[in-house]
Amino acid sequence: MALISRLALLGPESAEPEDILGESLAIIFPDDVMVQHGDPDHALVWTSPHLPRPLRLTLTEPPDRHDRYLFSHYLWNASLQLAELVEAGTLGVPLAAPSGLGAPPPPRHSGGRGAGTSARRRSDDAGGVEDAEKEEAGDDGAGRGNGAPLPETGSNKAPADRPPREPEEKAADLSIFSVRGKRVLELGAGTALPSLVAAVAGAASVAVTDYPSPIIIETLARNVAANAVAANSPLSPPAACPAEVHGHEWGDLSSPFAARNRGAFDRVVSCDCLWMPWQHANLRRSVGWFLAPGPEARAWVVAGFHTGRVQMRDFFDAEALRADAGLEVERIWERDCDGVEREWAWDGGPEDVAERKRWLVVAVLRRVRD
Repeated sequence: MALISRLALLGPESAEPEDILGESLAIIFPDDVMVQHGDPDHALVWTSPHLPRPLRLTLTEPPDRHDRYLFSHYLWNASLQLAELVEAGTLGVPLAAPSGLGAPPPPRHSGGRGAGTSARRRSDDAGGVEDAEKEEAGDDGAGRGNGAPLPETGSNKAPADRPPREPEEKAADLSIFSVRGKRVLELGAGTALPSLVAAVAGAASVAVTDYPSPIIIETLARNVAANAVAANSPLSPPAACPAEVHGHEWGDLSSPFAARNRGAFDRVVSCDCLWMPWQHANLRRSVGWFLAPGPEARAWVVAGFHTGRVQMRDFFDAEALRADAGLEVERIWERDCDGVEREWAWDGGPEDVAERKRWLVVAVLRRVRD
């Protein structure tokens, strides 16, 4: 599978039954897709053919239940997708061609048989939300949500009826994801993979933020310090821009970080942060607050459908985006883990759980133009 083919695990061999099962899921369930990757015992290694060295991400499982329920201690497919888009748009390299709908092999494990990329479930988290169990509060049916279809969304037909986008159209899209010379902010960064790619690919500066929990921020800071370095840069001469890590709770615009950075970033990005509809307004406010006021400023939002379309689509409600952030959707479409693209649909009709896990929404937001 194209999207996770760059991932490998680094760590000790494990004989735990759940780890062996995790490695075997792609064989047992050939149509299933892992949407979250990693565990505290194994580093994740992301290898790009366009970078001189792999990026190594360490993960820490927060002991506090509230922090675990934020799920920032995993690498999600949305981050993998935006990292590739940033790399392609900035370096002028192609995205991987669609590889069909076949199942992926399990990610390589450099320490022998081990944990796979599926996260272990904690018995004390039964009341939480995890991976496919991040199910939406309601059903995944039609018609709910507080907004009409957005501009340039295309069809509201069921996904199977929507035609794929043409290759030449996709190629023309990539330049909009360039970070060259841009000031970049990531919200809800988790492992911060897109920010790390931006830092070594030519961004002017990178600020990486997540919920202000000490263990989340410490892990994030370690990954940034280890990877946002000139040795990982494909530029000539190699260079990495300044990269900072800060705690930021969405919607809190009174913190010192928020106060000194209003309108400070040319690009504001967010990956897989839409599964909590009760936080949509706060996330919109943060995006609007930090994004620069000029017409060239853009926000990129990428999110998976594993929790259901109904759960996440209201973030893009046109009236709410305008009211909360002064933003509008410039472009929005859907892309699957094999690189197949199709038009965005507000109402996708009945969607199979396994099938919808394959898909992500990719959106480009800009300042409202009256």
